[in-house]
Amino acid sequence: MKIGDDIIMFFHCAGLVSEEEWEVTNIDENTIELGNEWNFDKKTGKCLNDNNMFGAKRTIKPLL
Repeated sequence: MKIGDDIIMFFHCAGLVSEEEWEVTNIDENTIELGNEWNFDKKTGKCLNDNNMFGAKRTIKPLL
């Protein structure tokens, strides 16, 4: 995985999962950033700056 690659982000809500393709804009030792907007933990795939409520969440497939 490198900057400029595309990756699928999953949005989980109310038992449904949608997929969106996003461009990787930054990668460091522990995180991956998508579209200068979303930061994800590389090990768990969980969004670190998610702002959803009622159990909704964003994830990616873990990279490690």
